[in-house]
Amino acid sequence: MGKSDNNSLKVSILLPTYNRATILSRCTESVLSQTYTNWELIIADDGSSDNTPSEAEKLQSLDPRIIYHRNESNVGLPQNRNISLSLASGDLIWFIEDDMVLNNDCLERLVETWNDIGRRDNNLGALCPALVSKERDQDTRRGVLDFARSLRKSDLTKNPCVVDQKTGLIYRNFSPEFTNVVEIEDCHACSVYQKEIFDQITYESQAYIGNYIGEESDFHFRLRKMGYKIYFQPQARLYHNTVNSGGCRLPLIIWSYYFIRNHIIF
Repeated sequence: MGKSDNNSLKVSILLPTYNRATILSRCTESVLSQTYTNWELIIADDGSSDNTPSEAEKLQSLDPRIIYHRNESNVGLPQNRNISLSLASGDLIWFIEDDMVLNNDCLERLVETWNDIGRRDNNLGALCPALVSKERDQDTRRGVLDFARSLRKSDLTKNPCVVDQKTGLIYRNFSPEFTNVVEIEDCHACSVYQKEIFDQITYESQAYIGNYIGEESDFHFRLRKMGYKIYFQPQARLYHNTVNSGGCRLPLIIWSYYFIRNHIIF
């Protein structure tokens, strides 16, 4: 896919980060390599105690489209997202994470798909790219999640998102092996959104705490209740290189407690 001729939609790429200075540049460089060029990158530092400020300021000097904002204190991921939203000037909002690397045509494919769907569906609210996991984290948390997904493996080969109506658990397989753009019930947090929806709803900043599991699904379910639709584009790819430190990492027992607590709330 060549460089897009249609750069009419400005995309605000929002990058919340916390104590991950060592990996911040790799993610930012993948943004700079995008074939779609009408974007701004807002690095939203949630009061990091490492050398994130100096690293982010160095990255900001590379390109005028990069904006660095630092919170005076740690407010947590959902509220940090809401703060970064208040700084965004784009037509579309795209949340990414600091341990991700974007395929260089990822944003171009997303914008082209957004325009294509938008021409026939006025209720387009969110568009979800494929998420390719390159695990560095081999701890028990990942094993538990992989086991849960294996229980619905046959369903997930046909549908990238399955919601269990009895338990409320959501099983996801946002793999690039799917071929078609499809409507889905829920998406991962690193999706593209119509900016106007944030005038009506924002991320729940108080209900979900700890590992914040459930806050993005809460947002997406409220989005759908308002009549908006969510789609999945498997040809737009994000690579997720999970790491064991910084961000929302917690010891297993504490992580498990918040998983159960937040799911009950959801």
